[in-house]
Amino acid sequence: MLIQIVSFVATILVIIVAGVKLGDTIKDLKMKIFFWILYGVSILTFILLVICCYIYYVFRRKGGPIGPRGFQGEPGDLGDPGSCDQNLCRSRTIAIMIEKIIENETQKPVSIIIKTQIMDFVNNNNRDKFNNWDLKDVKIFKELFIREFLKTGDPDEWNEIIRDTKTKFNGNYPNDEEKELIIEDQ
Repeated sequence: MLIQIVSFVATILVIIVAGVKLGDTIKDLKMKIFFWILYGVSILTFILLVICCYIYYVFRRKGGPIGPRGFQGEPGDLGDPGSCDQNLCRSRTIAIMIEKIIENETQKPVSIIIKTQIMDFVNNNNRDKFNNWDLKDVKIFKELFIREFLKTGDPDEWNEIIRDTKTKFNGNYPNDEEKELIIEDQ
């Protein structure tokens, strides 16, 4: 920055000295005044041009704060309604929820082996049970699964984690066979 300022001042001084030498060659007073007015305007123009180039150079890549959100656009076309297989929808949702919990806690992707074990759990003996669950049941299962998973923190301990989770979940519904999960001997 200091080098740029010094070179700018030196350039201006060279221009002024050149103007003085050139002005000494003019003998007529009116022409000399007219020369210095034009020469002063030329120097001012040069200074402003240098300042503009400097500002452009400094601010061209500088990011500022995010501005306010713009106006709401026109709504798009209506999408297709999709389909949901009620027999698989809830079990797939629970399988995805379990995978996301494991990914969030271990900070790495779930292995194929664990994904297979999760799908076995949600599809084999418990699919009909999941269809009887409501949102409260899903939240209870999620909290119990997180708590049991955090005890070991190792997805390879799947059988122990899911067995303890099912046991504690069934404890919340002691005589409700529609919601109780089946505990297999591993």
